[in-house]
Amino acid sequence: CTYKVMNNDHNENSTVQSLYIFHETNGIIATINKGETVATKQEINSKNVKAELSSNESGDSYIQVTWSHLKLSEAGKYFCGASVKYSESKNENFNKMLTITITRPTFDDLVKVIQKILAKSEEDKELILGNIQSIKDDLNANKQHIASVTEDLNNTKENMKNYKEEMKIIVANLSTTTTDISKETDEGNTEDKERTYSVNKLNPKSCRDVNSTHDRVVVTLASGLKVMCDTKTDGGGW
Repeated sequence: CTYKVMNNDHNENSTVQSLYIFHETNGIIATINKGETVATKQEINSKNVKAELSSNESGDSYIQVTWSHLKLSEAGKYFCGASVKYSESKNENFNKMLTITITRPTFDDLVKVIQKILAKSEEDKELILGNIQSIKDDLNANKQHIASVTEDLNNTKENMKNYKEEMKIIVANLSTTTTDISKETDEGNTEDKERTYSVNKLNPKSCRDVNSTHDRVVVTLASGLKVMCDTKTDGGGW
């Protein structure tokens, strides 16, 4: 319900004092007076009502009521009323009527609604199926990644196992080599001792000059005679 100011006479100004919406059987639906807030019927949510009385003499004023679901009892004639005051101290009331008709839905209306619901349902179904497929693809990708990581871990374990076996072989070879070197060193020391012993035995004058841990030792005397000395018996000869 709107009151539009139309001043054909510029010497005469007008201001809206009040606006209301009236139903032929339900009475006042909403009203607003100058300097006050909008008032509504108890059954109407205040959030569904908007109203403003312009403080400017040349401005427009309005009151608006919105229904989300109309009842059959809310059909009928509605009256928009405005009380206007002019500068020459005279008041005037204006009224406009609007008829609202509420009809029950027909079979065709129900078919159209059902078609819309089915179309929306199909869209939602496609969206849900798309989301499910996307989730499945992500799960498969994660499974493949996990399988790849698991394979890499198994390969690493196998490589570590082979490395340990190779290390065991290397350690065993080192141990064998160390034993061989130690044995060769001992044999070399024995040969060195025998060589020293042989040198000490070179060119003795007689068997008395021969010292040995062996019972019998073959030596070449200084005279060039090769004899076997008896080193076991005291004063033994050759």
